[in-house]
Amino acid sequence: YPTVKINNYVGHARVEVQLVTHIDPPRVHAHSLVGRHCNENGMCTLDIGPNDLTASFSNLGILHVTKKGVVEVLTRRLREEKKRQKGMHRHLTDAEETSIMKEAKELG
Repeated sequence: YPTVKINNYVGHARVEVQLVTHIDPPRVHAHSLVGRHCNENGMCTLDIGPNDLTASFSNLGILHVTKKGVVEVLTRRLREEKKRQKGMHRHLTDAEETSIMKEAKELG
């Protein structure tokens, strides 16, 4: 099973994983992780600690997206990522929306 171990840290931690591209820097991927600790967007989260700082994601699967749905999924994920960076209740500007659409088409 995919496992993450945090060293040289004491306390509680949250481990979040999702699929990304293999290019540098990593970018969002259209396919999603599915499993017990995953949400509908393919983000898997485990809260760990303080005694054991090992997160093990058992029974993960990959949900593939059809070619015709790739741009739509990527647009949604990029929009959510941008909102998370800005604050969930902030609106995106028209320029940011245009940039997201362009990036989704490039990735798709």
